[in-house]
Amino acid sequence: MSMSLNEIGSWLDRHNVSVAAMLATVGLLFAALALSYLTRRVLQDSLRRLTARLRLPYETVLTLTRVLTAAIWIIAAALALEIWGVSVGGLWTLLVSAATVIGVGFLATWTMISNITASFFIAIWRPFHLGDTVEVLPEGLKGR
Repeated sequence: MSMSLNEIGSWLDRHNVSVAAMLATVGLLFAALALSYLTRRVLQDSLRRLTARLRLPYETVLTLTRVLTAAIWIIAAALALEIWGVSVGGLWTLLVSAATVIGVGFLATWTMISNITASFFIAIWRPFHLGDTVEVLPEGLKGR
C-alpha cells in the first residue's frame, strides 16, 4: 500500500492541507520538544541545588518540573491549533465556563454542608434552651 507523491499531494489538496501548515506544525513540535527537554534539565538541576539548601522534598521538584513541561506542551498545542485554523478562543471560553460552573458548585456544596453540620451540632449538643439569653457577637444583638 505505497502511495506516490502525486497521490499524497492530491489527497492534501482535497483536504485543504497546506504544506506550509504541516512544516510549521512539525517545526513547532520539535521546538516544543527541545524547549521542554532544556527546561526540564535546567529546572531539575537548579531545583536540586535549591532543594539541598531549603530541604524541599524531591516530589516538589518533580511536580514543578512536570507542571512547567505540561504548560509548554499546552501552549504548543494551542499554537498548532491556530496554525491549522482552529480558533482557540472558543476553547478558552469553554474552559473558563467549565471552571466557573465547577467553582459555583463547590461554593454551593460547601454552604449546604456547613449549614447541615451547624444544625446537626445544635440539635445534638443543645447549647441553649428555651428562656436562655442569646447574644450574636458581631452585631451585638441580644434576645431571649
